[in-house]
Amino acid sequence: MNTCRTCSTFTASGGKCEGLYEFPNATIAEFGPVSGVDNMKAEIYRRGPIAAGVNAEPILEYKD
Repeated sequence: MNTCRTCSTFTASGGKCEGLYEFPNATIAEFGPVSGVDNMKAEIYRRGPIAAGVNAEPILEYKD
């Protein structure tokens, strides 16, 4: 259960998920906060993908 897995496609379409026992080398050279649409676009352009979190609390009770 607590194994990192990779899936080739959805199992309903014949794909399978397998446990990983070797992991690719991934490194982080820099990190820090970035906020605002234009700043995030500039960061992606300069350095590639970014990770982001979203505060969803304002919509937890949304009914419509």
